[in-house]
Amino acid sequence: MFLSNSHDQIIIKVALDGYLAVNAESFLIGRQSSGLSKHSLKFYRNQLSQFVTYCNSNAFTQVEQITSDFLRRYFLAYSEKHN
Repeated sequence: MFLSNSHDQIIIKVALDGYLAVNAESFLIGRQSSGLSKHSLKFYRNQLSQFVTYCNSNAFTQVEQITSDFLRRYFLAYSEKHN
């Protein structure tokens, strides 16, 4: 963890070791702590859960493994079931 100053704000960055599921949960906690509505949190949790499941089914567990090509394949697969 390290601190950096940016325009009179203190930013704390925590190394999350690149694990998708950990980063997804960290994102949700951040949104919850910023006061996002329960409905929005539920939407984000559902979307991230689907994405992490897709990643895991393709043996992707690290953020660093995700490429633009992989995201395109995910969005194509997602669009087959959703508008």
